[in-house]
Amino acid sequence: MCNTKTLFKQAVRFYDTIAAIIKDEVANVFLEISPHPVLAISIRECYGLTSQQPFILLTLKGKENEQIILLTSLAQLTTSSHVWQQYFHTRQILSMKNHEEYFDDFPLFKFHLSSYWYESKDSSIQRLANRIPTHSLLGIHQLNDQTNAIWKNHKIQDAILFPAVAYFELAIASCQQLVSPKEDDQQQQQATIIFEDVKFVKVLILNEHELVEVFIQIIMPMRKIEIDSKQQKSLTIPDRWTIQDIRSAYAHLSTRAYQYGSSFQKKIKTLHGTSTTIISQL
Repeated sequence: MCNTKTLFKQAVRFYDTIAAIIKDEVANVFLEISPHPVLAISIRECYGLTSQQPFILLTLKGKENEQIILLTSLAQLTTSSHVWQQYFHTRQILSMKNHEEYFDDFPLFKFHLSSYWYESKDSSIQRLANRIPTHSLLGIHQLNDQTNAIWKNHKIQDAILFPAVAYFELAIASCQQLVSPKEDDQQQQQATIIFEDVKFVKVLILNEHELVEVFIQIIMPMRKIEIDSKQQKSLTIPDRWTIQDIRSAYAHLSTRAYQYGSSFQKKIKTLHGTSTTIISQL
């Protein structure tokens, strides 16, 4: 039950809230869910004394088609540069001059998602290959006798093994790409990369007529690096249970507007999880 007297006595500190959001750079995209949107003007007024421009969307608007307004806002939210910049920031992806080198255009029609011609595996790999020149093991490439002929002699019991040194090359190249110096810091020396507690769980056998994909997972900020492999026909990377740090988990959740108090945090003792499942001990 709502106490009307209490509701009118307590001040709504709207400006202070928006000012805190601006100061902490928590968000600059606002979606007002209301049958009568009135906060958009107030939000713009709060941003009036700053150089920032908020991106404000509505879900409904009086005397206008509800479905058109909702779908238009959803489309703007999907293609907004503000949202993608925030996504890149949370994923620790370096900003580059030409982001289009990473992405293809969005499909304009449904049939653009379907393939109507046969394409060989070699052609598909060549077409999807990373177009940014980096390390020869990074991106989408097919290793064969021409590119990696020396590996054919790296055998144990007639099985070609992915060399252990190649794992280190993959890890070093991945780290260097993430922490590479900016253009104005090209003269600075690159950071030293040190690996500790290296563990090889299973050997990677390379078969001549079998495609195997290798994935690199880096848990930021450079706390853990995992290199996994799978057959190309399977759909997911094999899950592995890992122990999560409680404080880091709550710190990450706080950036997503999940605010858990100290009394609640003390209830959880351990946190185990995979890419799809989380189990906690209370």
